[in-house]
Amino acid sequence: MVDSLNKNDSVIPALEPTAGLVRKNFLLIFLPILLSMVIVVLSVFTVHVITAREEISRRESDKLYQAQNGFTESLNFAITDLNFLIHSEDMSKFALDPSLENRQRLEHLFSSFAKAKMVFDQVRFIDLNGDERVRVNLVDRVPVASQGQELQNKKHRYYFNDALSLTPGQIFMSRLDLNIEHKKVDVPYKPTIRLVAPVDVGGKRYGIVTVSYLAENFLDRVRRVFASDESTGFLVNAQGAWLIGPRRDLEWSFMFDRSDHFQDLYPRTWTEGVRNILGNTQQATGQFIGSEGVFTLAKVSPPSRVVTTENSDAYWILASRVPLSAWYKDQFFEHIPEASILVLLVFVLGFGSWRLALSRAARQHVDGAYQQRLLDALNESERRNSAVVEASDDVVMTCTATGFIRHANHAAARVFNVPQIDLVGREVSEFMMEPDTISRRQSDGTRKLFERERFETYAVRGTGEGFPAEITLTPIQTEGNTRFSLFIRDITLRRSYEERLKRLANYDPLTGLANRVLILEHLTTALKNSDGPEGPHAVIMGDLDDFRIVNDTLGHVIGDEALKEAAGRIHQQAPPGSLAGRFGGDEFILIVPCFSDRGAAGKVCEAILNAFDRPLVVEGHRLYVGISLGVAFAEGPTDTAASLMQMADTAMYAAKDGGRNTFRTFTKDMHDASARRLAIQTRLAGAHSRGDISLMYQPLIDAKTKRIIGAEALMRWTDAELGSIGPDEFIPVAESTGLIIELGGWALDEACRHAREWRDVIPNFHMAVNLSPVQLIGSDVASSVKSALLKYGLEPKALEIEITEGLLIKDPLEAEVTLNELAEIGVSISIDDFGTGYSSLSYLHRFPFTTLKIDRMFVMDLPHNEGSRSLVTAVLALAQRSNLKVIAEGVEDQEQAQWLTEQGCDILQGYLFSKPLLLDAFSALLDNRDTTDDGKTASSKGQPALKLV
Repeated sequence: MVDSLNKNDSVIPALEPTAGLVRKNFLLIFLPILLSMVIVVLSVFTVHVITAREEISRRESDKLYQAQNGFTESLNFAITDLNFLIHSEDMSKFALDPSLENRQRLEHLFSSFAKAKMVFDQVRFIDLNGDERVRVNLVDRVPVASQGQELQNKKHRYYFNDALSLTPGQIFMSRLDLNIEHKKVDVPYKPTIRLVAPVDVGGKRYGIVTVSYLAENFLDRVRRVFASDESTGFLVNAQGAWLIGPRRDLEWSFMFDRSDHFQDLYPRTWTEGVRNILGNTQQATGQFIGSEGVFTLAKVSPPSRVVTTENSDAYWILASRVPLSAWYKDQFFEHIPEASILVLLVFVLGFGSWRLALSRAARQHVDGAYQQRLLDALNESERRNSAVVEASDDVVMTCTATGFIRHANHAAARVFNVPQIDLVGREVSEFMMEPDTISRRQSDGTRKLFERERFETYAVRGTGEGFPAEITLTPIQTEGNTRFSLFIRDITLRRSYEERLKRLANYDPLTGLANRVLILEHLTTALKNSDGPEGPHAVIMGDLDDFRIVNDTLGHVIGDEALKEAAGRIHQQAPPGSLAGRFGGDEFILIVPCFSDRGAAGKVCEAILNAFDRPLVVEGHRLYVGISLGVAFAEGPTDTAASLMQMADTAMYAAKDGGRNTFRTFTKDMHDASARRLAIQTRLAGAHSRGDISLMYQPLIDAKTKRIIGAEALMRWTDAELGSIGPDEFIPVAESTGLIIELGGWALDEACRHAREWRDVIPNFHMAVNLSPVQLIGSDVASSVKSALLKYGLEPKALEIEITEGLLIKDPLEAEVTLNELAEIGVSISIDDFGTGYSSLSYLHRFPFTTLKIDRMFVMDLPHNEGSRSLVTAVLALAQRSNLKVIAEGVEDQEQAQWLTEQGCDILQGYLFSKPLLLDAFSALLDNRDTTDDGKTASSKGQPALKLV
């Protein structure tokens, strides 16, 4: 073939390539280059824009920080000055003795103060009747004391009434506005903030001191910070009224009944920036970029010592604005030199691409001539290799474009069971079960072969027998005509192997049900076709209840046979069109079409539950096995097969939690609960190391003396992301993950440490600590208790261990051993929430309890609910006969406390006396003691009485 080409090289026509071919090659070369350049230019420009915006953000944030610090610093100085005045010796003397001498001393103090500071327009002392007793005005920078008729009554001024209600140490601050005298705004304007604080001497209130702080100084300071051509600075109050505005005529307009506000000029920034960014009280800064410009925002709140009312500004907004239009224009002109160079580069690359296109077109033209000679050589090669074709085990045919057979090898006669000579001249479509898979009929009735490379179909032998075949069809251009080579292979054996592999890949070998792979594929397809006549599909997940016991007691051989029997029952209840599968282990799944009737899934669940009412009979064993089912429906296009199965699995576990051998339908609450539990479990892992876990202490009150005799230590958790999480949420998670052993050990150690300190205040003080069943059974809790008592030198009787009866039900033998060990140490043991579960009298005789705790659910209805009275009376009588102390928790009113005391209850606990307190608050409560009749503190008799505030 090569020799043939070499002989004909000299006859290849030397024709010039066509203009169309040149243009095509030019576009193929130049367009990608041009597109790449455009992308690079846009990327560089975008990076430049982003960098410039970041520079704006940094610069303006620095300005706001300076202005915000200046604002806050000025207010703090003013508050410090006011505190100096109300606590001064001259102020106290005048409050106690308003004599002329003391008045003059106070006027002198106010005058000296105003002259030294030069920022207070007015300093006044107003008595409880609202009368100004001393007033000093700053007139032309000189302090002047007002006398006689110049003094006014301010009883009806808002700041007077607001300040009188303050507690000692609190300060009231008015709005930032203009000073008003005689119902008119002072001219020139005096931006003013009134700071007011009560005057208390010896625990008695004598009046208030008010200072009018001139805010112009720090307003000018804010203006100076923004004094540049690059940005404009604003200051507005919480309502958007201008304090520092874009124009002086807008400032303080709200004082003259005009509605000029920030949101009037910049509505989008107000709505999407100020409200959305700074509306959250946890966020004090932010930035908003929009068509109105780049706004950098900061919230300035009053100092923490200040009390605000409806007559105060809740906060102020500092804002800077940088317009974008001028900046974009500058960027454009800045890059003109680079743009000129880029245009020149485009022309150079275009010229080079054109020259390269000419060269490539010429080469393609020559290659086309060689291709023609190559086809001729291939025809010759085909004739030479016909012997090889005849020897092939696969069918090899040559056909015309219309599908007529021109040549067929010996294998064709053998495979189709037709003599070789009879194959020639017949249409190849005659030997296909579906003729259109290989050729299509044209308008004149003839068939034309499809130009497909490789496909599979079913062929037909001359006897009428069909078989699967793989067909490879290759077009060949010969002397201007198109012919086709067909390679046909009998793939019957391969299909058999594939079916077996498919069966193994998609079906569970034990039960014959669909496996996980097929389930996922089927459910994915069902979700795509959910708008069809079958409607939405339901996913039913089932798990055999306590099936592990079957494997553990009878072995896995019996267990496998039981699984087969269970799978058969589930499959029998599957309605037409459903798919039943085994998900793994003893979990099964059903995909059920609902046909627009969601109740169909419930009926299937009921049928499955009824099917398991009968025992599984396996090799003479009658196994009573229940099943818990969870149902989930696709609620929208975002649902996936994986998410639906997860929802069904969640609902199934809800069924197990609901008593087993039942079914539950997935709800959003289940998902939220599952997500909440996962979040709690994730955050709880590091909560102790982060210091988020704390102990609170609720007093235990002697019912007769109403004195504190102890406390219950209660674990609390406040997380930075989740907020405050109650013990009813995080304790079960801690128990399931084993974290409760670490947390419980820490709580025991902390409680013992503080109990040792508080016994110095109350000699008979005792601490109650709750222990989890996991601690009592899963750890050496007796050793931990001994170590804690020894570490802090605490007597055993000072510690009381509280347990719930759930431990006694779960593992009574282990509980008995552990509780006896604790009793031998000498600590008290109480049973918590007595009467709410399966409390048995046998507990009181079998276990070494010293105390019973009556649950709050029975206390809350006392003494009016007859049932609660009867139960509590019975518990008290039982405790007295068994020589046990009784604690009533949840006491919230005096009537409950009195009734329980009369009935002989020993200890009271509840919000009537105190809520759970942090360490410092509880220590302060212990120090807050009443005195006895002989003038001595109650602590001198051994125990302090509780003082309620």
